[in-house]
Order: sequence, then structure tokens, then C-alpha cells
Amino acid sequence: MKITNLLAISLVLLCFSSCKNKLELKPIEKTDPLEFVKDSVSFMFDGKTYSDARFFSGYKGSNLLANIKVDSIVKTIYYYSSAKDSVMYTHTYGFDVEGPRIDITFLKKFNFNEMVKVTNWLPKDFNGFYKLGKRHYALDFGRDNSENGVAISINNGIIYKTFGSESFQKPPLLEQNSQVLSNFEIITFKKLGNDDYILEAKFNAKVFDENKNSKDIQNGFLRLRLNLKNQKY
Repeated sequence: MKITNLLAISLVLLCFSSCKNKLELKPIEKTDPLEFVKDSVSFMFDGKTYSDARFFSGYKGSNLLANIKVDSIVKTIYYYSSAKDSVMYTHTYGFDVEGPRIDITFLKKFNFNEMVKVTNWLPKDFNGFYKLGKRHYALDFGRDNSENGVAISINNGIIYKTFGSESFQKPPLLEQNSQVLSNFEIITFKKLGNDDYILEAKFNAKVFDENKNSKDIQNGFLRLRLNLKNQKY
């Protein structure tokens, strides 16, 4: 009887030791440090480096008419038409650095069947809106709205933009090769464990004032934390 009891006790201790070892060997899941980052930007403008970080930089989502054209002009009144089956969706992220303010806008035309009505018309697939790769600088942003891509404006007392005149009453201002040496590329678009996404982009651009005087934005880096599931505008 004593032998049987000792054997039973040994088996219990063996099982306990085995379970304990299994518990001790369970890997510890490490939190991705990117889950704690803020929206941030850094760039060189007019020979000086600027940077800013904040918890939320996205402040404006808009629906704009797409493929706008002037049909007629009566005296000083301009009559326009635009695409009937699509809209230009834009989302702008802004930073007030110590000096100039910089606004970076993503823009893309969508057919209405690719969108859903919430507050504004929103893309059904934001992954496509922010996907990896290079972006074209849309020269006719705010005017014809025919080009997908990105647009940047910077205000240091004078407004400089990657795009031209926003009024049909003024010439377009920029030629098609105005941004030929510029670059904007999304290099990271990563899903985090909490359903947020991290977007990182590098960029440089030539920006122009209303008199076509130009300055360069160099060594630009943008990081955004995006919650696409709860995008409301």
C-alpha cells in the first residue's frame, strides 16, 4: 500500500513539474513599439530643418468635384461641369512646426460604387488609398481635380504649394515638368495589433508661391498612425 501511495505521489509531482515547465516556457508577447508612436514630420525648408509630433494630425477629409472644366464664361461668371459618377476624396494632415505650417494631402478619385456615405463619401477600401509606393504630385489640385496623388502646402507667412493656381480666373501657373525631380513615396504601411496602421513616407518637393518663386523641401519624412476602421470623414 505504501508503495502504491508513493507511486501516486510521484506521478502527481511529475505532472505538476511538467505543467510548471510548460507554463514557464510560454513565450511572452512583446508589444510593438510602433503602437506608442505619434504622428510626426520632419523636413528641411529654405536651409533649415523642422520637426513636429502630435497625437493626431489629420484634421480635414473632403469630397471635391472631379474632372472640373469650364463650359462657358459670361462676362465675369464662369460656368463649370464635373464628373457625374465620381468624386475626389482627400484627407489632409497638418503640422505646426516652429516656424512654417505644413499640410500634406492625399487625394484620389473614386467612383461612387467604390464609396460609402457616412458624413462624407468615404472609400470602402482605405488600404488602396494609402497603399505602398510612389505618389504623383497633383499639379491641378483645387482646380481641375483630375490627378490622383498628393499635394503639399507650406506657410511661413507666404504660402508655397506643390500645385498651381486654384482659380480658373488665373493661369494654371505650373508646367507639367514642375515636379519632375520631386518624390513622394510611402515606404511603410503596417497593421498593428490594435487595428491601427502605421504609415511612413519620405518626400522632397519644389513648392511655389503665387508669383512662381520656388523653394525646395528636402529630406522629408512623415509618420502617421491611422485608424481606418473608425474613419468618419
